[in-house]
Amino acid sequence: MNNTFHHETPAEQSDICGLNKTNSHEALHNSAFHQRLRQEDLILIAQCNEDALPAIMTSFHDSRATIRATAAALASSLQIENDELLLDALCDALFDTDVNVREMSALSISEMQPLSCRVISRLIESLEWEGNTWVLIHVLTALRKAGKNAIDSAPTIINLLSGTSIPICIHSAKALGSIGKETHLADLSLTNALNHPHEAVRQSAQQALNQIG
Repeated sequence: MNNTFHHETPAEQSDICGLNKTNSHEALHNSAFHQRLRQEDLILIAQCNEDALPAIMTSFHDSRATIRATAAALASSLQIENDELLLDALCDALFDTDVNVREMSALSISEMQPLSCRVISRLIESLEWEGNTWVLIHVLTALRKAGKNAIDSAPTIINLLSGTSIPICIHSAKALGSIGKETHLADLSLTNALNHPHEAVRQSAQQALNQIG
Protein backbone atom coordinates (compact mmCIF):
# COMPACT_ATOMS: atom_id res chain seq x y z
CA MET A 1 0.00 0.00 0.00
CA ASN A 2 1.08 3.54 -0.72
CA ASN A 3 0.67 5.60 2.44
CA THR A 4 2.86 8.50 1.38
CA PHE A 5 0.20 11.10 2.20
CA HIS A 6 -0.72 11.13 5.88
CA HIS A 7 -3.23 13.16 7.90
CA GLU A 8 -1.06 13.56 10.96
CA THR A 9 -0.92 17.26 11.80
CA PRO A 10 -3.57 18.70 14.15
CA ALA A 11 -4.99 20.79 11.32
CA GLU A 12 -5.23 17.79 9.04
CA GLN A 13 -6.77 15.66 11.77
CA SER A 14 -9.37 18.37 12.29
CA ASP A 15 -10.13 18.34 8.57
CA ILE A 16 -10.60 14.59 8.54
CA CYS A 17 -12.80 14.65 11.62
CA GLY A 18 -14.88 17.20 9.75
CA LEU A 19 -15.48 14.69 6.98
CA ASN A 20 -17.91 12.92 9.30
CA LYS A 21 -20.08 16.05 9.35
CA THR A 22 -20.05 16.98 5.66
CA ASN A 23 -20.75 15.35 2.36
CA SER A 24 -17.82 14.22 0.24
CA HIS A 25 -18.10 17.21 -2.13
CA GLU A 26 -17.63 19.63 0.80
CA ALA A 27 -15.01 17.41 2.38
CA LEU A 28 -12.94 17.49 -0.79
CA HIS A 29 -12.78 21.28 -0.51
CA ASN A 30 -12.17 21.31 3.26
CA SER A 31 -9.54 18.60 3.54
CA ALA A 32 -5.80 18.94 3.17
CA PHE A 33 -6.05 16.55 0.22
CA HIS A 34 -7.86 19.22 -1.79
CA GLN A 35 -4.79 21.45 -1.58
CA ARG A 36 -2.82 18.85 -3.55
CA LEU A 37 -5.13 18.89 -6.55
CA ARG A 38 -4.00 20.66 -9.71
CA GLN A 39 -6.42 23.02 -11.41
CA GLU A 40 -7.04 20.64 -14.28
CA ASP A 41 -7.94 17.96 -11.76
CA LEU A 42 -10.91 20.01 -10.58
CA ILE A 43 -12.79 19.86 -13.87
CA LEU A 44 -14.96 17.02 -12.59
CA ILE A 45 -16.17 19.19 -9.72
CA ALA A 46 -17.81 21.61 -12.14
CA GLN A 47 -19.47 18.68 -13.88
CA CYS A 48 -20.92 17.16 -10.72
CA ASN A 49 -24.37 16.07 -11.85
CA GLU A 50 -26.02 12.98 -13.26
CA ASP A 51 -24.53 13.60 -16.70
CA ALA A 52 -21.06 13.37 -15.17
CA LEU A 53 -21.45 9.70 -14.25
CA PRO A 54 -19.72 8.35 -17.39
CA ALA A 55 -16.81 10.77 -16.90
CA ILE A 56 -16.47 9.81 -13.25
CA MET A 57 -16.58 6.10 -14.07
CA THR A 58 -13.81 6.62 -16.64
CA SER A 59 -11.78 8.65 -14.15
CA PHE A 60 -11.53 5.68 -11.78
CA HIS A 61 -9.10 4.21 -14.33
CA ASP A 62 -7.00 7.35 -14.76
CA SER A 63 -3.26 6.92 -14.21
CA ARG A 64 -3.23 9.97 -11.92
CA ALA A 65 -4.16 9.25 -8.33
CA THR A 66 -5.54 12.78 -7.86
CA ILE A 67 -8.07 12.21 -10.64
CA ARG A 68 -9.10 8.84 -9.18
CA ALA A 69 -9.47 10.37 -5.71
CA THR A 70 -11.51 13.27 -7.09
CA ALA A 71 -13.84 10.84 -8.87
CA ALA A 72 -14.26 8.84 -5.68
CA ALA A 73 -14.97 11.94 -3.62
CA LEU A 74 -17.60 13.18 -6.05
CA ALA A 75 -19.35 9.84 -6.46
CA SER A 76 -21.80 10.26 -3.60
CA SER A 77 -22.60 13.83 -4.67
CA LEU A 78 -24.30 12.65 -7.85
CA GLN A 79 -28.04 13.18 -7.58
CA ILE A 80 -28.90 9.63 -8.62
CA GLU A 81 -30.01 6.46 -6.90
CA ASN A 82 -27.25 4.14 -5.78
CA ASP A 83 -25.82 2.86 -9.04
CA GLU A 84 -24.49 -0.69 -8.88
CA LEU A 85 -21.68 -0.02 -11.36
CA LEU A 86 -20.66 3.10 -9.44
CA LEU A 87 -20.68 1.24 -6.13
CA ASP A 88 -18.64 -1.56 -7.71
CA ALA A 89 -16.10 1.02 -8.89
CA LEU A 90 -15.92 2.53 -5.40
CA CYS A 91 -15.48 -0.91 -3.86
CA ASP A 92 -12.63 -1.65 -6.26
CA ALA A 93 -11.11 1.72 -5.33
CA LEU A 94 -11.02 0.64 -1.67
CA PHE A 95 -7.96 -1.36 -2.71
CA ASP A 96 -6.26 1.32 -4.78
CA THR A 97 -2.52 1.76 -4.24
CA ASP A 98 -3.09 5.40 -3.27
CA VAL A 99 -4.36 6.10 0.24
CA ASN A 100 -6.32 9.21 -0.81
CA VAL A 101 -8.28 7.21 -3.36
CA ARG A 102 -9.10 4.62 -0.72
CA GLU A 103 -10.12 7.28 1.80
CA MET A 104 -12.42 9.16 -0.57
CA SER A 105 -13.94 5.88 -1.78
CA ALA A 106 -14.71 4.75 1.75
CA LEU A 107 -16.19 8.15 2.57
CA SER A 108 -18.48 8.10 -0.45
CA ILE A 109 -19.64 4.55 0.26
CA SER A 110 -20.47 5.57 3.83
CA GLU A 111 -22.87 8.16 2.41
CA MET A 112 -24.57 5.81 -0.05
CA GLN A 113 -27.05 3.83 2.02
CA PRO A 114 -28.59 1.30 1.92
CA LEU A 115 -25.75 -1.00 0.93
CA SER A 116 -26.09 -4.38 -0.73
CA CYS A 117 -24.66 -7.57 0.73
CA ARG A 118 -22.01 -7.48 -1.99
CA VAL A 119 -20.84 -4.00 -0.97
CA ILE A 120 -20.84 -4.91 2.72
CA SER A 121 -18.70 -7.94 1.89
CA ARG A 122 -16.15 -5.70 0.15
CA LEU A 123 -16.14 -3.35 3.15
CA ILE A 124 -15.36 -6.27 5.44
CA GLU A 125 -12.54 -7.28 3.11
CA SER A 126 -11.22 -3.72 3.33
CA LEU A 127 -11.29 -3.84 7.15
CA GLU A 128 -9.13 -6.94 7.06
CA TRP A 129 -6.69 -5.47 4.53
CA GLU A 130 -6.50 -1.74 5.25
CA GLY A 131 -3.77 -0.19 7.40
CA ASN A 132 -4.70 3.49 7.25
CA THR A 133 -6.64 4.83 10.24
CA TRP A 134 -8.78 7.29 8.31
CA VAL A 135 -9.83 4.81 5.66
CA LEU A 136 -10.79 2.38 8.41
CA ILE A 137 -12.85 5.03 10.17
CA HIS A 138 -14.92 5.66 7.05
CA VAL A 139 -15.38 1.93 6.44
CA LEU A 140 -16.50 1.45 10.04
CA THR A 141 -18.89 4.38 9.62
CA ALA A 142 -20.41 2.75 6.54
CA LEU A 143 -20.89 -0.52 8.42
CA ARG A 144 -22.36 1.30 11.42
CA LYS A 145 -24.92 2.96 9.17
CA ALA A 146 -25.73 -0.42 7.60
CA GLY A 147 -26.75 -1.67 11.05
CA LYS A 148 -28.02 -5.22 11.31
CA ASN A 149 -27.32 -5.78 7.62
CA ALA A 150 -23.62 -5.68 8.49
CA ILE A 151 -23.77 -8.53 11.00
CA ASP A 152 -21.10 -10.48 9.11
CA SER A 153 -18.63 -7.70 9.91
CA ALA A 154 -18.95 -8.22 13.67
CA PRO A 155 -16.00 -10.64 14.13
CA THR A 156 -13.64 -8.33 12.24
CA ILE A 157 -14.87 -5.25 14.11
CA ILE A 158 -14.49 -7.07 17.44
CA ASN A 159 -10.85 -7.72 16.56
CA LEU A 160 -10.35 -4.02 15.78
CA LEU A 161 -11.93 -3.08 19.11
CA SER A 162 -9.17 -4.97 20.88
CA GLY A 163 -6.44 -3.13 18.95
CA THR A 164 -4.18 -0.27 20.01
CA SER A 165 -5.55 2.56 17.84
CA ILE A 166 -7.82 4.77 19.96
CA PRO A 167 -9.82 6.21 17.00
CA ILE A 168 -10.35 2.72 15.59
CA CYS A 169 -11.47 1.39 18.98
CA ILE A 170 -13.95 4.25 19.33
CA HIS A 171 -15.46 3.74 15.88
CA SER A 172 -15.45 -0.03 16.30
CA ALA A 173 -17.50 0.33 19.47
CA LYS A 174 -19.94 2.63 17.69
CA ALA A 175 -20.32 0.15 14.84
CA LEU A 176 -20.94 -2.73 17.22
CA GLY A 177 -23.59 -0.67 18.95
CA SER A 178 -25.51 -0.57 15.67
CA ILE A 179 -25.19 -4.24 14.79
CA GLY A 180 -24.65 -5.71 18.27
CA LYS A 181 -28.23 -6.85 18.79
CA GLU A 182 -27.53 -9.51 16.21
CA THR A 183 -24.57 -11.11 18.00
CA HIS A 184 -23.84 -11.84 21.65
CA LEU A 185 -20.11 -11.59 20.99
CA ALA A 186 -20.45 -7.83 20.72
CA ASP A 187 -21.80 -7.60 24.27
CA LEU A 188 -18.76 -9.37 25.68
CA SER A 189 -16.28 -7.30 23.69
CA LEU A 190 -17.95 -4.02 24.58
CA THR A 191 -18.11 -5.02 28.24
CA ASN A 192 -14.38 -5.71 28.18
CA ALA A 193 -13.85 -2.32 26.53
CA LEU A 194 -15.35 -0.65 29.61
CA ASN A 195 -11.97 -1.33 31.22
CA HIS A 196 -10.02 0.33 28.42
CA PRO A 197 -7.41 2.82 29.68
CA HIS A 198 -8.70 5.58 27.37
CA GLU A 199 -11.83 7.36 28.57
CA ALA A 200 -13.21 7.98 25.08
CA VAL A 201 -13.13 4.26 24.32
CA ARG A 202 -14.89 3.46 27.59
CA GLN A 203 -17.56 6.05 26.83
CA SER A 204 -18.12 4.71 23.32
CA ALA A 205 -18.37 1.17 24.65
CA GLN A 206 -20.93 2.21 27.25
CA GLN A 207 -22.98 4.10 24.69
CA ALA A 208 -22.91 1.06 22.41
CA LEU A 209 -24.08 -1.22 25.22
CA ASN A 210 -26.88 1.21 26.01
CA GLN A 211 -27.84 1.17 22.34
CA ILE A 212 -27.93 -2.61 22.29
CA GLY A 213 -30.07 -2.57 25.42
